[in-house]
Amino acid sequence: MSPARRWWVMAAALAALAVVAAAAVSVQRRHAQEEGERRAARPPLEFAAADVVRLERRRLSVEAELPGTVQAVSQATVRAKVAAEVKRVLVREGDRVRAGQTLAEFDTA
Repeated sequence: MSPARRWWVMAAALAALAVVAAAAVSVQRRHAQEEGERRAARPPLEFAAADVVRLERRRLSVEAELPGTVQAVSQATVRAKVAAEVKRVLVREGDRVRAGQTLAEFDTA
């Protein structure tokens, strides 16, 4: 084989290699671009039907049991103005009472 012919064969082989490399780079870029478009097209969050709740207006009430004692803000001392014996006590300590309610009955005899 003559040196000129050998040079043309090497040049053709290098040209073919360059074409194959350029095609590979082009295919890689296209795949990367398609992957980026696919990621951009997907929504960032997907919710199940059970995760979505329709808001409604409601009254908020919370009950909590706490240990401790309760002291009255206002208290009244009951004193007798007359000498008498207690006939009957109608309420016990801790019972709720209303204004005007009879608490006890006395015998003034």
